[in-house]
Amino acid sequence: MKSCRLVFGIYDAVAADCDRATRARLRDLSLSWARFGYQGPVIEGTGPRPILENALALGYDYCLLLSSGTIFDENWYPAHWGRRDVHGCLDELMDHGDFLAAGRPPEAATGSFNIDARCLLVNLRRYVLCGRPALEGARLTSIETVGSVGEHEGRESSWSLYDSTSGNSAIYRAFDAASSLAIVHLVPAHGDGTGAAPYLGRQIESLPEGEDFPSARLTAPQRRLLLKIRGQVDGAKRGVFPWNLEAYDDVDVPPRGLSCPLEAVYCVAAGFKPYRILKTHGFGPDTRVVFFDYSAMALEFRRRLLREWDGANFPAFLQKTFRETPEECYFQLWAGLSPSEVAETDLDQLWKAEINRWGNEETFQTHWNLCRSLPHEFILCDLLEDPRPLLTRIRPSRNAVIWWSNAFFTIYSNWFFTIPERRERYLRFITGLAASEPDLFLYGADHVNSGVNSIRAGEYAARLGSDGSDASDGLFPARFHRVQVRS
Repeated sequence: MKSCRLVFGIYDAVAADCDRATRARLRDLSLSWARFGYQGPVIEGTGPRPILENALALGYDYCLLLSSGTIFDENWYPAHWGRRDVHGCLDELMDHGDFLAAGRPPEAATGSFNIDARCLLVNLRRYVLCGRPALEGARLTSIETVGSVGEHEGRESSWSLYDSTSGNSAIYRAFDAASSLAIVHLVPAHGDGTGAAPYLGRQIESLPEGEDFPSARLTAPQRRLLLKIRGQVDGAKRGVFPWNLEAYDDVDVPPRGLSCPLEAVYCVAAGFKPYRILKTHGFGPDTRVVFFDYSAMALEFRRRLLREWDGANFPAFLQKTFRETPEECYFQLWAGLSPSEVAETDLDQLWKAEINRWGNEETFQTHWNLCRSLPHEFILCDLLEDPRPLLTRIRPSRNAVIWWSNAFFTIYSNWFFTIPERRERYLRFITGLAASEPDLFLYGADHVNSGVNSIRAGEYAARLGSDGSDASDGLFPARFHRVQVRS
C-alpha cells in the first residue's frame, strides 16, 4: 500500500566499462543523498520505463527518476531566508500537476533539445494519457514558438515535449534555478563515471584543498560538491553544532510508559534539543545529562556553554565564542558559511525563532539555569567506530532516554560508509543499547535517515529487521516512529 503520492526510482546509466565497485558506490551515494528529504520506498529498475510501469502498478501519482550518481547538493538555510530545497520544489510541481515531466531546464530558451532523464519527475497519469512515451531523449521545443510562455525568475519554465513515435506532445516543466543548481551528476550524460571515481569514499582525502583540481574531467558542479564533501569529512570530528538543524516535534510529547522525572538523558552534543527533552519529559535535581560526541570540540563547547552562558542573548555569546575559539574548530552553520561570514541579523532571527518555540526568552532562561545545575557528563565516543565508551556509562533505568540525532546518517558517514556498512554499525549500536538497558527510550534516525522515536531499546532491537524492512539494500526503510523529523 502506498504511503504518499510520490515514489523515487533509481536506475543504472553508467557506461558498461565502469568497474563494479564504482558502479555500486555511485548507486549507494544517490540512494543515500535522496534520503536527506525522502524516506519512502525506492523502486530500482533497469531503466526509466520499467520503473514507471512499476510505480503505476503500485498506485503512485508521481515518480522521480534518478540515475546512479545523481546527488542533491544542498545546504541548510534558516527559515527566515525563505529558501526552498529540491524536495520543496517537487512538492510545488506536484501541487500544480499540469505537466507530463519536469526536470532541469534546457541549456537555452529556444530551439529543440533532448530531455535529460537522470533527474526527472513524471506525472504518471499524464504519462498514461500520452500513451506511455519514451521520455529519455525525447525532444523539447520552446512553448514560445506556439504562443505560450511560462516564466520563472525571468526565464522560461515550460516547454513542449514531443514523442516522435506516438506523435503526442505535452508540457515539460523546469525545476526552479536553485533546485536545478543543486542537482549534481557524478556521471555525465554519456555515462562515463571515471571523472569523480578517484574521489569516492576514503579516496576524497587525496583531493587537494582549494580550487586546483588535478582532473580536468570534473564539471564545475562536481568540483563544487567534492569541495563541500572534503570540507565536511575533514571538519566533522572538529565540528560544533551551536543550533539544532532538526525539529523538536518528536520529543514534544513524552512516550507512553515513561514516568517523570527522567533519571538520565543521553544526547549528542548539539544545540538545545537535550534541554527540550528535559523540559517536555520532566527532570529532577539528580537527573543525569550525559553528552557524547565524536568531536572533542563539540564537548568543549557544551562545557563552555554551561560554564559561561546565563541563557540570555545567545547571539552575543556565540559571537564572543567565534572570536575566542581556535581556528581549527569547525562550526556547522547555515549555507556553508564560516563564523566570519555570518550576519548578525541572521543570528538574531534564529535566536528569536528559538525562544519563540519555548514561549519567550524568560521561560527559556529560567529552564536553562535550572538545567545548568544538573550533573553533566561528557564522553568522547564515535558511535560508528566503537559505541562502547557510551554503552558502559548507561545505567539501568525505566525512565531514561537517548537522542543520537542522525549520527549514522551524515555527509561524513554517507561518503565514507556504504549503506550495508552503516547498517552493520547501526545494528551493533542498537544491540548494545538493548543489552545495556532494554527499557531505554529511543530518539534518533537510523542508517537511512528513517526516524526512530517513542520505542524502548529492547522492543526495537527485537523488531528491527523481523519483517524484512530494515533497508539492508537502501530501498525500503523501516518505520519505527510516530513522528518523522528531517535531519
